[in-house]
Amino acid sequence: MAGTLDLYGNEADFFLVLLCSYLTSTITTTCCLKTCPSQVHTVQSLSVILPQPSNNLNSDVFLDSLDDWQSPPDSNCGRKFATKPSGEIPFNEDVTLDEHGNANMSWHCAGVRVSSPRSMLNLKSFIVFSVDLLSRAGYLKLSNTPMSIYLFGRSFKLYGATLWNGGHYICVFYFKNNWHMYDGLKECTKKGSGFCSSPATFCEPLGFTLSFVVYCS
Repeated sequence: MAGTLDLYGNEADFFLVLLCSYLTSTITTTCCLKTCPSQVHTVQSLSVILPQPSNNLNSDVFLDSLDDWQSPPDSNCGRKFATKPSGEIPFNEDVTLDEHGNANMSWHCAGVRVSSPRSMLNLKSFIVFSVDLLSRAGYLKLSNTPMSIYLFGRSFKLYGATLWNGGHYICVFYFKNNWHMYDGLKECTKKGSGFCSSPATFCEPLGFTLSFVVYCS
């Protein structure tokens, strides 16, 4: 609508889109079979989304997830052939039904795909991780988020996080030797009333989960 400023959204809508050039990473995967229809494949990502770790979940879930993001474990290839391969080529056959109940056949590479270590093209003195997949599953909280990490040969410290309750975002951040929490909805009586401070990091308020975490070197 003309004359209307739409401020609906979150940090991904307004802020992270401006940081894409600094958060871009690439990773290359290679299938063990030369007959694969896409043996070598390189993917470029414009954000850093931590996956659920492949090993058993424990108190180091963030670091385990970070390891998998940097060097994903081997996986089934599954790349699709355009036509049914000849008998000597290893493949898996799949059948799906369309909306009319008709069967559609497809054929997929049966190889194992191995990843090279991920690289970041323009890493600066900060990195922003999306941790929704970990926190909303109940695996990650502020209490087991590491205060420091080692990434691409550099040390980074936790300096901030955003939290979400399904309809509203708040943030915690580190400044002048204290942790601070800010809730804009509490800025209703006087300026600064949405802030609270603590020498130790906070626990999540009831109903909130971690959304993004920010580390700086």
